[in-house]
Amino acid sequence: MVLTILSCIIAVPIAYFILNDWLESFSYRMGVPLWTFLAATGVTLVITLFTVSWHTLAAAGSNPVKSLRVE
Repeated sequence: MVLTILSCIIAVPIAYFILNDWLESFSYRMGVPLWTFLAATGVTLVITLFTVSWHTLAAAGSNPVKSLRVE
């Protein structure tokens, strides 16, 4: 989760400046709303939490004897 939050902290300002610069080239100007970045960050955190939880439960439920036998 820490790496995901760090990547969002880095990506959101970069995306904001790129989108803002791109939207200024149109004749009808509009701003970039903050909620889109908050929603994207929230969805990213939920997907990360689900994926890490899934893999943790799969590793906890596996038989360690099978893993040792393969190695």
